[in-house]
Amino acid sequence: MNRILNMTPHVVTLVDDAGEIIMRFAPEDRYVRCRTQTTKVAEINGIPITENKVTELMYLPPKKEGTYIIVSSYVADTVKRDDLLVPNGVITNEAGVKIGCTSLRRVC
Repeated sequence: MNRILNMTPHVVTLVDDAGEIIMRFAPEDRYVRCRTQTTKVAEINGIPITENKVTELMYLPPKKEGTYIIVSSYVADTVKRDDLLVPNGVITNEAGVKIGCTSLRRVC
């Protein structure tokens, strides 16, 4: 059986289309983070336009056969590894509060 680690700072709740909880993934002790450096590259109508460059990737374990890791979409877009997953199909309640997601999406 495959293992799924949640390396975000939040509980990730998988729900069905009716909003019923299928599974919860508690966060691990550490979560994957990117340190970035922001640089102003232009200005449009007085609005600064910036670019972020990742300067350090913290706490991402090496790939391991049969193990998948839930991370933020920013981390997944930056690293682009096929073992990284992000919450997808966010479901909200009537008040607009996120209650879960319907799937986990692979980025690459």
